[in-house]
Amino acid sequence: MGHGYESSVELSEAVLEGFYKALKARLVNDVIIVSAGAAGLVAAWKLAEEGFKVTVLEEAGYLGGSMWLGEYFMSYTIVRSPAERILRELGVPFEEFRPGLYWVYGPLLAAKLITRALEAGAWVLNLASVDDVIVERGRVSGVLVRWSPVQGPIAMKAGVVIDASGREAKVAGRLAERGLLDLSDFRRGAAEGDTESLIMELTGEAYPGLIVAGLTVAELAGLSDAGLLVGATLLSGEKAARIASQMLRERGSSP
Repeated sequence: MGHGYESSVELSEAVLEGFYKALKARLVNDVIIVSAGAAGLVAAWKLAEEGFKVTVLEEAGYLGGSMWLGEYFMSYTIVRSPAERILRELGVPFEEFRPGLYWVYGPLLAAKLITRALEAGAWVLNLASVDDVIVERGRVSGVLVRWSPVQGPIAMKAGVVIDASGREAKVAGRLAERGLLDLSDFRRGAAEGDTESLIMELTGEAYPGLIVAGLTVAELAGLSDAGLLVGATLLSGEKAARIASQMLRERGSSP
């Protein structure tokens, strides 16, 4: 068995052929989810389990966002009821700190969410940033993706796009810059109430074909992070998946 340049070329060929075959198959999707944090991973898991073709675009070289670090870089993160329901579904151990308030080991939560999403069939493109949004006939139908090893953007299409990119609001923010998305409804909705409740309330279709979830909602509504726990983003991702599933089925895109 060769171990020199010939073998290295064969290995490179195998990697490239496998990757580009998978990438080509994901240029058209049921759902594209921007960012693989808590909200994005929950949405990917739920939608992929239903049988939808789900692609997750993550700008970093890893999945799970800040869950790996926990609160104050101390690994443990806090979840407020009723989000412990999702922890039970994932099989993640947790402990009650005070009534309705639970602590959970962040790296394990991240690992479980990643595993469930990928095992359900979601596909992830790492090192991928959204360059622009594809809007056709007044509806978001995909994104232009700049994948680090490639100079030009790649067009990827979907029946529904979920922006779970947090404070960067990569998709919704671009629509707002283009004058297509009016943020006044988010700002009016955020006039009263706590951040977690408002994130859940405002998670939904912000523009035809675009759902916003997690901290993206907080950014659009001008909400602070004060009192915000990861449980709200978990539940927001679940709600986003439920809305996306309904939208796809209404358009005849049942898996």
